[in-house]
Amino acid sequence: MKEKLKVIIALALAAALLVFVMPRSANFSYQYAKGAVWTHETLKAPFDFPILKTSDQLAKDREEAVQQVVPCFTVDQDAQKRGLRELKALRFPGDTLLQSVLLEEAQKIYDWGVLGDDVYIPYLKGAAPEVILVRRGNHADKMPLTELFTPRSAANTLFDTVCDRMPRIPADSMMVAADYPWQMVPNLVFDAQTTAQAIEDAVAGVPTTSGYIHSGKVIISTGDLVTEEMEQILDSYKVEYENNVSYSGPIAWQWMGNVMIALLLVVILFFAIYYTNPAVFADSRFLYLLLVFVMTAVLTLAVQQHYPRYIYAVPFVLSALYLQAFFSEKLIFAVYMVCLLPLLVFARSGVILFVIYLFAGAVSLYSFRYYNRKWKQFISAMITFAALSLSFLGFWLSDLVEGTLWRVMTQFFFSSMALVMFYPLIYLFEKIFNLVSNSRLRDLVDSSNSLLRRLEREAPGTFHHSVQVMNMAEAAARAIGANPLLVCAGAMYHDIGKLKNPDCFIENESLKHKPEGHRYHDGLSPRQSSHDIIRHVADGVEIAREHSLPQVVIDFILTHHGTTVTRYFYSKFLADGGDPAEREDFTYPGVPPKTKEQVILMLCDTVEAASRSLKASTPAEYSAFVEELVGEKSDGGQFTQSEISIKDMDTVKEVIKAWLLHEFHERVAYPENKIKP
Repeated sequence: MKEKLKVIIALALAAALLVFVMPRSANFSYQYAKGAVWTHETLKAPFDFPILKTSDQLAKDREEAVQQVVPCFTVDQDAQKRGLRELKALRFPGDTLLQSVLLEEAQKIYDWGVLGDDVYIPYLKGAAPEVILVRRGNHADKMPLTELFTPRSAANTLFDTVCDRMPRIPADSMMVAADYPWQMVPNLVFDAQTTAQAIEDAVAGVPTTSGYIHSGKVIISTGDLVTEEMEQILDSYKVEYENNVSYSGPIAWQWMGNVMIALLLVVILFFAIYYTNPAVFADSRFLYLLLVFVMTAVLTLAVQQHYPRYIYAVPFVLSALYLQAFFSEKLIFAVYMVCLLPLLVFARSGVILFVIYLFAGAVSLYSFRYYNRKWKQFISAMITFAALSLSFLGFWLSDLVEGTLWRVMTQFFFSSMALVMFYPLIYLFEKIFNLVSNSRLRDLVDSSNSLLRRLEREAPGTFHHSVQVMNMAEAAARAIGANPLLVCAGAMYHDIGKLKNPDCFIENESLKHKPEGHRYHDGLSPRQSSHDIIRHVADGVEIAREHSLPQVVIDFILTHHGTTVTRYFYSKFLADGGDPAEREDFTYPGVPPKTKEQVILMLCDTVEAASRSLKASTPAEYSAFVEELVGEKSDGGQFTQSEISIKDMDTVKEVIKAWLLHEFHERVAYPENKIKP
């Protein structure tokens, strides 16, 4: 339960981190300036979009629209009545007809309209309009401005008209004497509200666009100069891109969506591990694997959000190599595909990029098997570069992906060289997570290292036995998908404790020149002989720790005999009348094997050691021999805690039988040569 809780918490934390780095708005990735050269790839319109007017163009068009607005005026009846009262107040002694004519003509002038001076200037910019709109009741009429009266022209017109109508009397002198007002009260009032609404409608009616770009059209090509017109198109595309791609809904929903996507990704990761190697959940390898996934996802999201033009420079393939260092191939490829999922979901042309890096990762994993040491890593990097370049070229020639070819190739080269630059970080991860990389396992298996050379020199029989066990175990591990490098390292060091007392073991004793009949165990009791033999497990752990061997290798030392007994000396002890209750003195103080690799090593070690006395010569006899030994281990409870399945166990047995048949095949008996040379 504690381990399950640890896995859940780790996955939840990984999902939370992904949520915070997920993009919440679209970013336009291209940098450009008027007068500069377009250095990016040829840009094609991914969708239809309008060409937006610049702010200057829009301001000019709106100003022109305002100038076309006709100012609106209304008749002020109160002002008109006040003007008539002023005229009615004039006194003309002895002639009432003059006043009647004066008021009649004044009414006609008011019916046409008297406009105040400059009343509309605060509301309108530029020159005075040619016409105005005069609203009378429920209808309005457009009237030329030149045909309307001003207060002064109205008074002058009224004066002249009255004089013309009454030529028989001195109307002019009589009106002057009556203190005639030379300015009439204006009756047309500027309707600011109606005019303002007209201006607002005119401004709103000005179109903000000046053209249209259709999907698929080339906007600008690499090397083109960004002109003023081109800058306007690019600005329009930027606005439309951000509006189309960015999220515009409630922010809470967006966060909820990001949480769901992040959980989806980590759940897929969980099942990728669960269906390939669930044992990973039980140790620090799970945290390392989660770190590789999170690093890849965060790097993908960060680059795509802020520097998408450099997405091809990201060394995604490095994630596969980081996984290859510590895991089996079946798990590596499944988790690597999950690591690429953020690229598939969030990147532009994500499907194509996913395919490119999936292919390159598979090629890199294969090439790194053979070119992983020192300078040979550069060969692997160049193979990866070729895989990236060729796969991209196929999509580029098919016009399915955008990008300048030489620029993308440059980024691919950098990402390929990054494999060599950053691969040594596995040694740091190795220390942090207490892991053992495949690279270190190769170094451990290398027979030129000092500890194995010492084993070969001081215990040659044990060294030969270890090599034989390694060859057999490697074949079995490959057959069931276990880690062949790990089982090889376990095979080479499982008997390293025999260095403390090599003569105690018959494979070494028989190779040394000793007096005839003298053997190490001569004169020793079965209990003492068993004690000396069993001790090689504890001695092996001590030597391994002195030489800083990783714990995963030490585990092979502890499990290769499990809790079995030294069968020969225990049988001898019982034959001499020993008490079966003292079986513990003849039992190895180890632990039963748990992993597939540990089970394989136990079986191969047992079979190889027992095969020295094998008298069999037929496949049936070899099969019975192996089945008997495996049955003894199984009946002894050595596999009750192991993770190996019955199917895998059967496969391992078949591999061991084939190895025995190959190792002990019958040889041709050469006839004796009777002719002396």
